[in-house]
Order: sequence, then C-alpha cells, then structure tokens
Amino acid sequence: MNKENIPSFLSSYIDFRQHIEGLYNDLKNNVEKGREFAKLVKDTMSSQELCFGLEAKLNERESYDEGVDIFWVNPDNDEPIIFCQSKFKIQSKDDFDNVISKFKGFDEKYIKNSVRNKQLDIFSEQTTSQISKEKKKKSYLIVTLWKLDTIIDNYEKSGRPSLAFYKNLVTNDQIKIIDGEKFYKCFLDSYQKEYSIPQEVRFRVNQELITQSNVHVGIINSEDLIDIYHKRALV
Repeated sequence: MNKENIPSFLSSYIDFRQHIEGLYNDLKNNVEKGREFAKLVKDTMSSQELCFGLEAKLNERESYDEGVDIFWVNPDNDEPIIFCQSKFKIQSKDDFDNVISKFKGFDEKYIKNSVRNKQLDIFSEQTTSQISKEKKKKSYLIVTLWKLDTIIDNYEKSGRPSLAFYKNLVTNDQIKIIDGEKFYKCFLDSYQKEYSIPQEVRFRVNQELITQSNVHVGIINSEDLIDIYHKRALV
C-alpha cells in the first residue's frame, strides 16, 4: 500500500488515534464526543463490505440510546439489519460488559418481545414487527478505537451475567468487533477509496470495445468490477 499520498495522521494506527483524541479534546462533553465518533463510524463502516447495500442511520437519541447508536437498514423496506454501538474508548472488561449487557437488554426488548420503546424514534410498529419475523438476519457490531484483545479475554474469564448472551452471538456469527488497528485500516481503506486516483486499472472485457473519440463502451464481468472496487485504493 502506497502511503506517500496520505496525510501524516494516517501514517499509523497510533498517529490516527492521537489525531482523533486531539480533535475530541476540543469538544464540550462525552455526549458530544460520542456523537462525533458515531458519525465517523457510520461513514467509515458504510464503505466496508459488511455494510454494502445497507443504509446507515444514526439513533436520534443522543443519550439513553439503549446501547445502539447506529443502525444499518435494508433500504427497500427500512428493516434494521445491523445494530451498532460505537465507543471511542473501551478500556476495561467492565466497559465491554456494559456494551454487551445493553445489547442483551435491547435484544430481549425489541428482537424477542417486539415491544416498541416510545423514546426510540427510529422504530415504527412496522419495523418492530419485521425485526421479530427476521431474527436470523440481525447482527450486532461494536466499533472502538481501543484494542480489545486483552479486554475481551478478561471479560470471557469474568463469568459476567451477559457472557452467555455474548457467547451465543459469537457461536451464531451474530456479532462483529472492529477495534483498534482494524478500525484504523477500515478508515484508511475508506479514505483511499474516496480520495485516491489509481494510476492504472486493468480489467477484462467480454467483447471488443466500441470506441468514439475518447469514449469507450463495453461489457465487463461483474466479478471483475467488484474486484476493481476492492483493490482501487491499492493500485
């Protein structure tokens, strides 16, 4: 990966984290910091394969969000598919347990019982019903700029009441964790897709191109097109 054309704050995970910390130091309170990080996560993750084809929505509740601050929904029917908690810092097993416990409460309240919370404006009676009918499609996402390897290991040894719920999510592949350097790489990938112009792009065409002046028209295999999209930042 060529890093010559990227800003210095993206040179490494540490540089990126320190840059974001510096930006957030000027914000008034933790609610404002959390909101800004949620916006960063929403924009970054929306360009990743995990969220392809889905529409991102911020939870309108800046506090009392019940553990979910970003939703990715099916744009065809507004059905929530991914439920995310973004936290700039998760610094202990207690912090991680707090996230999972809120997911557990959210799951029991909305997914299993289909009980609508009047304060959570993103849900309508229709989407709540859809969630109950499409349980297998839902998944949870945790995004943080802190490294969680040791924290998760300590949490799994803690015997917390939320642990069984967490292990069930892991077993059923219903939770993804993007932490530390993983999030840095996601942001770097998104940045380069947005701002980098490839020097050369190679692809196969299924038949001879039709050419008029500097315009070329042809048919390209869809798999090749997807491959170009994924590799564009690396060219």
